[in-house]
Amino acid sequence: MNIELIKKHYKTISNEKLISLATTEAHGLRKEVVPILMEEIRSRNLDKNIIEGFDRQMKKLTHEELINYCTIVQNCPCPYCGSTSDKLNGGVAKNTISVLLFTFQNTKTFIACRNCNNKFYNSANTKTALLGWWGLPWGPIKTIGTLIYNSKIRRESEVTAPSPLLQNFVKENIGKIEIEKNNPKGLQRIITITE
Repeated sequence: MNIELIKKHYKTISNEKLISLATTEAHGLRKEVVPILMEEIRSRNLDKNIIEGFDRQMKKLTHEELINYCTIVQNCPCPYCGSTSDKLNGGVAKNTISVLLFTFQNTKTFIACRNCNNKFYNSANTKTALLGWWGLPWGPIKTIGTLIYNSKIRRESEVTAPSPLLQNFVKENIGKIEIEKNNPKGLQRIITITE
């Protein structure tokens, strides 16, 4: 590995890419590269929290820490309606659409308040119920499967405890969340990226 070549490369990449590398891709970096990345962040006078986000990403989360970070996300305003009256949670809504011999399935992943979660599920189920049946032979089979799936996942997102999807989101974005944990607008930007 040519360290000088890596130094030159880091000097040429944008601040945005450098921050992304430090906050979302740190676990894939080789040990020899980490000091070079940290030095480049310091030389550009980027926010010190980026290094904290990097460090947080490199440490294994305990279950208690995971729940604490989930709570930080859950207490944000809903990115869809702005409500703060309900805790946020993660959800996945599928819909099935059929046209003659073809059946298509789409998935929408989101973190939202209970009301917005319900709107996503209702919309997906309505679309599926009206448009999913019309493809043979898979339309009816996939339509029933989609409605059952949405029902199961909807129940998971209605509880106040962090859903598995929210927990996975936090694990994948822990570096970014660490940087923005005291900045509600920054957290909201991270949350809306789930779509």
